[in-house]
Amino acid sequence: MKKIYLTILMAIACSGIATAQDDYLPLLREGVKWVGVDTIIVLGNSEDEITVDTRLYPIKIMGDTVVEGTTYKKCYRYSDVEW
Repeated sequence: MKKIYLTILMAIACSGIATAQDDYLPLLREGVKWVGVDTIIVLGNSEDEITVDTRLYPIKIMGDTVVEGTTYKKCYRYSDVEW
């Protein structure tokens, strides 16, 4: 009985994996905006003096270019921030 139950369960799991591949959406696509993070850690004179500065900057993916047959996406830092 356990073998039949496991076989049915595996068949259902595998059918879900097969349909999930149809809904692929690439992360790097035209017009997508990302947020980059710069973290700067400054150590002071003593062990207790630590300053952490975090800066966010916007990145936009616009266009692509081909170099020796390989396509690369172009990422730009931009200033019209809409947080």
